[in-house]
Amino acid sequence: MTAQENAALVRQSLDLFNVRDFTALVNVPIADDVEVHDIPRGVVAHGVKGYDQFHRDLHNAFPNSRMVVTNVQATDDQVFVEFNCPDAENLGRLGILRGTGRVINLDFAGVYEISNGRISRVRFYYDGGSLMHQLGFRFTTPDMPRN
Repeated sequence: MTAQENAALVRQSLDLFNVRDFTALVNVPIADDVEVHDIPRGVVAHGVKGYDQFHRDLHNAFPNSRMVVTNVQATDDQVFVEFNCPDAENLGRLGILRGTGRVINLDFAGVYEISNGRISRVRFYYDGGSLMHQLGFRFTTPDMPRN
């Protein structure tokens, strides 16, 4: 596929997440052994079922979230995308973390690998410390002042 076709494939994925069409999202060309890596949380989802569950879990944690794309750069085998999730309210669990009811505004970067016209691997990067802070979790050690 061309760089432009790869960019369109990734944009289609993000658009389908934004409208919560999970059935269509897993029907976007993805590899059977696709992997999604949430780098800050250390979470890896495997296969089509894992890809689907990863996106559903994000929706459950932040039901009103949307991905606002700010930059896309593509090659014949990768797409780099930057996006912001503004005003996303945390109403459900995110892994082991309970829903806090707090609203986050967070920037993300994603690297999508495309192989044989299918999304084969996705890596999401963001500031995990900022996420935790915005959710109201504070980490201190005995020698750090508490907020």
